[in-house]
Amino acid sequence: MLEQGLAELSVNWAVATPLHAGGRWALHFAGRLDLRGEVVVRGRAHITAAGRGFWAEQGDCYVIVGRRPYRIASDPDTSSVFAAPYHEDEHGTPRDEARVGEGDGTTLLGAGFTSEPETARLLEVLPPVIHVRAGGDVALRVLRAVPEDHRPDPARLPVPPAHGALAQSLQGHHRQVT
Repeated sequence: MLEQGLAELSVNWAVATPLHAGGRWALHFAGRLDLRGEVVVRGRAHITAAGRGFWAEQGDCYVIVGRRPYRIASDPDTSSVFAAPYHEDEHGTPRDEARVGEGDGTTLLGAGFTSEPETARLLEVLPPVIHVRAGGDVALRVLRAVPEDHRPDPARLPVPPAHGALAQSLQGHHRQVT
């Protein structure tokens, strides 16, 4: 039901390029989206946003609310580089996949959106970062739909990753505060 409600919002979805990473790596993002939701398909990553750092493990979902910068890394100590050149070509067109570091022990899949000011105001009631541990229904459905080569076709996923990550994160957050 929550997923259906999210699909009805007046937003401009931006499907994220799947991120494949290995070794020591770190990317920082400018925070151009009103909301960013991701599922860790494989491996783990250290996420830092709004002054909070946490490990996101395989099957975890997290959402970054508001146009705030954030960082995704193999560890909290590696120096980061700007993410855009890995995710977009020189014209700003999204790449089919992003690769950083050496190898591909970590894969993240997600998306985000920008919205009209009225919709963005609805997000103000949420905490800046929501992290839900593995095992939720939405994350499992997304993970099951990802092929073994970890190169998902977003059109074939059972639920858009940002819808799913947001829905699962909101449900998990609700359970934590009630």
